[in-house]
Amino acid sequence: MLKKGSARERPGVVMPTITHIYTEKESRMTALIMTADTIGHKIKDWFKRLVEDAKKHNKAQITIKELSALTDRELNDLGIARGEIYSIAYDLEEKR
Repeated sequence: MLKKGSARERPGVVMPTITHIYTEKESRMTALIMTADTIGHKIKDWFKRLVEDAKKHNKAQITIKELSALTDRELNDLGIARGEIYSIAYDLEEKR
């Protein structure tokens, strides 16, 4: 029984209707599916970061190899000390 002035009697007010009542089993399955989906996204993101980090590492290693092949005089002309090669290579990759 509805009271006078309740939401169902007011025009323009939409009341939600329940179309399905979840059983305990369905509720647990829904929670498991949602959890699996969340875990799946986290694993996917982890692999994506892993691949990106591997690419950055490879580029930095190429830079280190190329700079290490230069003579001390050539490095000095560039304003780089031999001891700075590693940090420069990885700083360049971080800024990209």
